[in-house]
Amino acid sequence: MKKLHERLEDERKRLGLSKGSWAAAGGVAGSTYTGYADGVREPLSSFFEGISKIGADVNYIITGFRVGASSYEVQNSSARIDAKQEQLSLREQALLDDFRSLSDKEKDAAETMLNAVAKPKLRM
Repeated sequence: MKKLHERLEDERKRLGLSKGSWAAAGGVAGSTYTGYADGVREPLSSFFEGISKIGADVNYIITGFRVGASSYEVQNSSARIDAKQEQLSLREQALLDDFRSLSDKEKDAAETMLNAVAKPKLRM
């Protein structure tokens, strides 16, 4: 299993944020975040609170398991995600992660294909 500082970087990259933006969201200086990312320092709870507000999966960062993953069940109902919040399903997240790994040309092709399937034109 990856270490906390590696999962922290995974999550930053998943959200497509720069280290500076990630640090600011967590309310810390860039140099402080660098210590977190290098595994030299452990983030404080206030950092996790800040990044959770911009969509970070703090559960994954801390435990290594995504909320809703089949290998992990949330036992405490108060820890479950509020159904009213906009959260990506694991399937949607996997698709988004795959999309983000594509080149710009591949993204254009995927977008064209998806638009063709999702928005079929009326035929006469």
